Amino acid sequence: MNQDFSVSVTAGTTVQTWMDPARPAGTLGTGDLGASSRLNSIVSHPELRYVGVIGTAIFLRAKVAGVVGPYDGALGGRLFTAWRVENPPWPGEASPYVFGFTSPAGQSSVQSFTPEVEGHYTIGFKRTAGGIFILHFDVGGVISI
Repeated sequence: MNQDFSVSVTAGTTVQTWMDPARPAGTLGTGDLGASSRLNSIVSHPELRYVGVIGTAIFLRAKVAGVVGPYDGALGGRLFTAWRVENPPWPGEASPYVFGFTSPAGQSSVQSFTPEVEGHYTIGFKRTAGGIFILHFDVGGVISI
């Protein structure tokens, strides 16, 4: 399968620097040896993340052959699909929250969803025989890990 498109987040998020500092020894109590940062970024290329707001739609648009958000009629039958790779966490149990995607009529290359709960969203975006992108969004503020 060849990757023959790109995808961008065009509305509903901000891009923020992802800060994941090391945890000093003793933070979690006596005997805690601490933890190193999971990131090993190059100073001139900081780690970034998409941050959304509960109740605000997030829009994804595919770019094919230089055209952003092409209509289905121009895609030769190879349409786009977006799906939930995983639901956001729900304290103490499996997430009961599910959400769907919408797209303008005849334009599967434009997909949107509206997060209604805080959490980390993992979204898949694919084109038939054209590749897959996995995108991550933190919604509702800073998500601690």
